[in-house]
Amino acid sequence: MGYCSPSMDILVKTINESLGDLQSQFHAIALREYEDKKSAGISIVRNGTDDKVITMDISMKPVIGSRLY
Repeated sequence: MGYCSPSMDILVKTINESLGDLQSQFHAIALREYEDKKSAGISIVRNGTDDKVITMDISMKPVIGSRLY
């Protein structure tokens, strides 16, 4: 079974959904698409002003040998 990274749209959507009630104040935007050896750039910005609150890099790599208990 091969590893398939989510698209940037799915990644941003997932982060936005994880904000829960904070979505009324903030939302995530993509700054940089990830590639094989390049992390994704994501920012959390304030609604209405788009002022950056948090900027992060997210690396997409397969998890090998993990187990759920």
